[in-house]
Amino acid sequence: MLREHITDYEPYNEQEMRDRQIMLRIMDSCDDYLLRSNETAHFTASAWVVNHDRSKVLLIHHNIYNAWTWTGGHADGEEDLLQTANNELIAKAKEEGKVCAAFLCENIPEPLLNLGNAFGIRLFAPNTGSMDIATYYMTSFLCETSRALLERAIEGGYNFADCLITPDGCTMMNRCGENMELLHTMDGGDSKFFYEYMEIPLKADDNGVDLMKLQCQNHILTPLAENYGIDTSDAAIRAAVKEHNEICEIIQAIGQFRKDDKPRVTAYEFHVLTLATYVAPKYLIVDKLRETLEEIKTREPDNKSYRARLALVGSEIDDSGVIKLIEDCGAYVCVDRYCFGSFPSREQIEIKEGETAFD
Repeated sequence: MLREHITDYEPYNEQEMRDRQIMLRIMDSCDDYLLRSNETAHFTASAWVVNHDRSKVLLIHHNIYNAWTWTGGHADGEEDLLQTANNELIAKAKEEGKVCAAFLCENIPEPLLNLGNAFGIRLFAPNTGSMDIATYYMTSFLCETSRALLERAIEGGYNFADCLITPDGCTMMNRCGENMELLHTMDGGDSKFFYEYMEIPLKADDNGVDLMKLQCQNHILTPLAENYGIDTSDAAIRAAVKEHNEICEIIQAIGQFRKDDKPRVTAYEFHVLTLATYVAPKYLIVDKLRETLEEIKTREPDNKSYRARLALVGSEIDDSGVIKLIEDCGAYVCVDRYCFGSFPSREQIEIKEGETAFD
């Protein structure tokens, strides 16, 4: 795809003609031209964002160089350079005036981030290359996920967020969030932007439930209401839980097809659909998910024979390429339990009769 774009491009002058020849020569001479680890030359994506009459331009503050520059970033192995920016659904929600509540861990209750005019987004860092800067701040002893998230934040990859909520339950994620705050990677000087750190109880007993409710009130509901005027009423929470449950019901229904002798959906497809429910505004994808479920119901089962059926268990598995690699090796992931997966975060929530939605 990238080669086609470069080959088809009509050079504006002789300099662009020479540049095009150099780019094509680099692509012919090495396989890692999309990775920043190639210190000789590698491709990046950049763009000038201007208003309609081109009298104003959008610039981004680079936290490392302390300078204002045009928008862009490293490709980190992604051939379609358009995929290196914020996804289009986040941009659409922001254009509609929605408030983006970003979070770093499955222990943060998602429905409370999708209240009223807000939408929750689980931060992830696909196709991460070098993590040198994040490692400098966090040391190499911390997990790659926490360092990849910080690296992406330093690059300006999460500038769409209006707040960040981080758990204290994971020391590594906590340090990641703290460094994001100390380095001002996301707030951009916005006085409304807030960083919150939730203490996650270790037990699901009465004391743990009371602590969790207190943390949710102090670190999610109150800041959202005070800083952005988000509706945190019982009705708003019930509406968010209803939306959450519909998403979960669809994902669970699609996941059931993985149990068939001849699955109608590949494990890779299922992971991509599930991942989308974490990293895109739910209200913008629920209709598409519903359509996808109906399409899968009428699909002809795949006649491919798999050598083994696997349960994939882990933590921060946010790379669909892992599932694709497993399938390419002849195995099929029919059950999952990991962050960004269908279990446990895609289970429906029951509001018992006589209880408030928050309870």
